[in-house]
Amino acid sequence: MPSLGGFASRGIAWGLLQSLSSRVGQFAGQLVTASLLSPREFGLIALAYTVATISMALASPGLDQVLVQRQRTLHVWVAPALALTLVFGLLGALILLIAAPIAAAAYKEPAVAGLVSVLAVALPINSVSIVPTVLLRSAFKFKALAVIASVETLGTQVLTIGLILAGFGVYSFVLPIPLLGLIRTIIMWRCARPKLSRNWQPKRWKYLIGKSISVSGERLISSAISQGDYTILGLMASSAVVGNYFFAFKLASQPLSILAGNLTNVLLPTLSALRGNLRAQGAAALKAAKLLGLIIMPLAFLQAALARPALHLLFGLKWQAAVPLIQILSVSLAFDSIAWVAGALLLARGGFRATLLYMTLISPFFFAFVAIGGWIGSAIGVACGVGLYYLGLSPVYAYCVFRQHGITPSRLACLYLGPAALAAFAIGGTLIILSMMPVSSDLGRICLIISLDTAAYLCLLRWLEPTSYQELLTNMIDIIRDRGWLRSAPI
Repeated sequence: MPSLGGFASRGIAWGLLQSLSSRVGQFAGQLVTASLLSPREFGLIALAYTVATISMALASPGLDQVLVQRQRTLHVWVAPALALTLVFGLLGALILLIAAPIAAAAYKEPAVAGLVSVLAVALPINSVSIVPTVLLRSAFKFKALAVIASVETLGTQVLTIGLILAGFGVYSFVLPIPLLGLIRTIIMWRCARPKLSRNWQPKRWKYLIGKSISVSGERLISSAISQGDYTILGLMASSAVVGNYFFAFKLASQPLSILAGNLTNVLLPTLSALRGNLRAQGAAALKAAKLLGLIIMPLAFLQAALARPALHLLFGLKWQAAVPLIQILSVSLAFDSIAWVAGALLLARGGFRATLLYMTLISPFFFAFVAIGGWIGSAIGVACGVGLYYLGLSPVYAYCVFRQHGITPSRLACLYLGPAALAAFAIGGTLIILSMMPVSSDLGRICLIISLDTAAYLCLLRWLEPTSYQELLTNMIDIIRDRGWLRSAPI
């Protein structure tokens, strides 16, 4: 039987493959929508999500994290968990419908109310998918989860573009969400095939709610942070300014949200299975954090270097205001990657209250940095405030978690500075070489930046981190063989 380490490595590799395919789809979809819609329309959907995301957190109050902790008796909790998730989903939808006109009045944008109302429909649908998702994760069926996520991402982009071309405007962003959520939920239930009893066991609800309170609180704070910059900027600036920032953040955060988010889904059940073995948990999380940093950092620096020529090539001057925002956010958000692993480790230890405590202590800094930045420099000031938060507070959070596993500050600092230095040297050398070459076209600059930076980073990684380089290469080859793209030679 494969070891937990094997499950984790295979899951990480599947996550990487799915993440790369999703990134390509999301990137292409965002470029198409950016060419069809205006910054103001992007701003409207950003403002709508500032309201919807909070209600989404209420509709998913941490029951999935509680259930993952009970892998051995998970079948006992399926029925009561399903009932509770449905109740919370309906409650979240109701709150969202009430908040819709209030938000529209606060932002002075009537269209926000309609967008929020459509998103409310998706909440009960998505809540029903929580239980089968947990079952698949606990069974280490990461391949199925990766395929479902990739198909949903592709479907979202195709439907969004189709609706824009059909004349639905900004509503094209929200209409696919309930439809694809329903399809995803049906597929997940068919894959998980849980055994449901007719007894919803309301006596167990109290236990689930009690255990999920801390997780729910942490998710509410995280949701407030994820939308805090849009909210503050929306109250200070026009929808067009918010749209430029939203467009920039969506592009800049893709390496982190896709790679780190998928890795967290793999790590949580893996680390939970190691509960009771603090040393093994710490070693596995540390290895994952190092691997994640070595992947995300070069992507972030490369993305920052490509922002100006790529946007100019595709859109002319339409989105040039987003270029410095993308550059600032791309680099700074990469420093949050280790904190994602730390968060999964803390939850795997059952530290729900500790997670809530940490988030409560550090979240005020985020809103302070963003508010001051927005007051001083509008969108660029907000981006700098967000960057300062992730550069300064994210490593502090990661250290608070990892120190219980005996990890020293210097060793943790290497997880940040090592990959960042490799990425900076690779992109720095690339830009120096490029400055000596007479390349006038944007396309030529893009091709040279990608090829030179990729080659430089891989050479540096193979030279300075041969073990990590070999592990990345081995995992990807294993996945390619699993998919039948590469056949092992017969012995």
